[in-house]
Amino acid sequence: MDGEVKRLSRVKTLSEAMVNYLIAFMIWLFTLFVFIPLAEETVVEPPLGPIVAFIGLMGMSHSTYKGSVLLLEYRKSLVDETKKLIKLGILETVVVLDGILVIPIVWRISSILGGLTLIAFIAVAFFYLLTFLQGFTGLRAD
Repeated sequence: MDGEVKRLSRVKTLSEAMVNYLIAFMIWLFTLFVFIPLAEETVVEPPLGPIVAFIGLMGMSHSTYKGSVLLLEYRKSLVDETKKLIKLGILETVVVLDGILVIPIVWRISSILGGLTLIAFIAVAFFYLLTFLQGFTGLRAD
């Protein structure tokens, strides 16, 4: 019975994480394809595009953060039952999802800030990908 409760708890955590990522994705979608183009059509000083992108980023950041925390919590609950490779795969998924959601919005705020965010994202994702591939192939750098 206790195993069933743990499994249901894990399923609930995973479903809540996916709902938070879905909310963040919807905010991302509307910000990039509706609100920012409308703001750029409005001729005012200062330009509204970066301001609207910043507002969209702030609205999206809470759901993205909550989804990331829940996915990492789900990853912790798998400690006894799964291999290290699957846990690294979940961690890589979190990094990629967060990068996909954050980088385009940050790029609309400032292209320099977006470029720096992209460079940081590539470095972190590459590090986790190398660790994942190292575990997958069984090669060690001793």
